Amino acid sequence: MSVVAQKGTETNQTALKILLAVVAIMSPLVAAVGAVIDGEQKVRDSNGYLVWVSTADYSSILALTLTSLIVVLALFILLPRASGSGIASSRPIFYLPAAALAAGHLLRGETTESFYAFSATLAIAAVTTSQPNPSTYRGAARVAYISVALALVFALANPQRGTVECRDDKCSPLGTLASGFFAQENVLAIYALAAVSVAFVLPRGEKIFALFVGAAGVLSTGSRTAIAAILVLAALLIVARGIRSPGIARAFAVVVPLITFVASLVLFLAPTIFGSLTGRDFIYALLRERLGSEIIIGPGRGVLLEAFNAQRSSGFLIAHEHGQVPYVLTNGGLFAVVFFAFMLIAIAKSVFHGSDVVLITTLYATPIFIYFLTEPMWQSDPRTPAFLTWLVFALFCSRSGKLIPTDPIRSSRANLRRNFGR
Repeated sequence: MSVVAQKGTETNQTALKILLAVVAIMSPLVAAVGAVIDGEQKVRDSNGYLVWVSTADYSSILALTLTSLIVVLALFILLPRASGSGIASSRPIFYLPAAALAAGHLLRGETTESFYAFSATLAIAAVTTSQPNPSTYRGAARVAYISVALALVFALANPQRGTVECRDDKCSPLGTLASGFFAQENVLAIYALAAVSVAFVLPRGEKIFALFVGAAGVLSTGSRTAIAAILVLAALLIVARGIRSPGIARAFAVVVPLITFVASLVLFLAPTIFGSLTGRDFIYALLRERLGSEIIIGPGRGVLLEAFNAQRSSGFLIAHEHGQVPYVLTNGGLFAVVFFAFMLIAIAKSVFHGSDVVLITTLYATPIFIYFLTEPMWQSDPRTPAFLTWLVFALFCSRSGKLIPTDPIRSSRANLRRNFGR
């Protein structure tokens, strides 16, 4: 490699490090600015309905600024480098779902949403042109678990803003539901799971601490799905250490994403088999009704406002579609769902035919996939708490043969030490 090419590669890696760090910090930083500076809080109006109020909107300005920075960094990475790497070497299947959602937003005239979806598409495309390097996003992994720790500190220091009372069907071991500076406890739970999913590149001692912080964040929220997901991951890592052949672990890593995707679809189409689902069946019914006439590009998130207005008296603040398939269908329609399914299949193929790094990436992201059942964990928006996880998938699954690290598979620990410098 020539000196010019080497410098180009180093510059590319630096830009990628900054991009991943910005994505990691965006969700907690925007939330913290909203809580501390904007004074965002939930109150009841004269009719007794819960509404959000704030004294300023600096968080939105910050989100727009950081997203613009992501666009600039992504475009810089995607420019053909002196080394010959460029957008032609990317894996389109990893950013086509986001592109489909961006198109859906644009066709519906949703300018702001289309900008964020477009920026997500660029970010995913950018990482698929880059070489996997653990040191590239160790900084982002550190930002993630430190942000969870700060959110928990905020909840303890300011319980009036950082926690809410337990519900009849939901409570944490602390006797409250912690949200920290995030808008809701489920958002903290999702970000904590995202921090867990990228912790595997950290040095051993720091990784254990990061996993502990992530698990503490999940438990403090009382989120049943998140707690179940973290318990599954703990059991999986314990069992995986005793497996001499990675075949069983690979099969599990392939099956879980596909099963939860299908289960999310079933839950959306036939929610009554699971009971009322804390009002989600009402949202699903409204979404299905609107999709009947807008299946190609989806009805858009405006349908959630209809659901909110119809259910305000229940006290719930509806903010999303409560499931992965409903989210993709609502925002991108039929084409987006097809692209998303092909992306999962591409991940499955990478797990079977790629190096151990894809297996480890998928195993650690098991909680993200389990959450498909009740939350839209994949969203084409850099502001969302789990977006970092999907950048990691695009980074490693698109270059699965370039690196061979492992963690829970005992037979390849020499590869772990060699590739991660431990």
